[in-house]
Amino acid sequence: MSMLPVSTAWAGRFINDVQPELFYFIIFTLWALAYAALSYTIMRANREDHPEIAQKIRQMSVYRMHASIWFWLIWVVVVALIFYWPPVSLAFTLIELVVMAILTPADSDRLFA
Repeated sequence: MSMLPVSTAWAGRFINDVQPELFYFIIFTLWALAYAALSYTIMRANREDHPEIAQKIRQMSVYRMHASIWFWLIWVVVVALIFYWPPVSLAFTLIELVVMAILTPADSDRLFA
């Protein structure tokens, strides 16, 4: 996460250059993969003793999106498009963040309650 402000600043300053936008997209992707891996690990750790927690994690919109093949197919398209229109990386991540903000339920911070 410490690289996200650096990549964001670089991408924001040189919005039409491929290298900053690709770097930003890679950092954002690594963050998404880390979040998905952490969610999956917590889900597996609770699968037997606390199946209700594992089910809640499995139903989280962010987990479902990052586990979807469609998300990663679109991701591949975006990576290819960065070389033709670099701001597509910022557009993709903005759309992802807005969708997550809309789909995140109000009780998402109460997974273990």
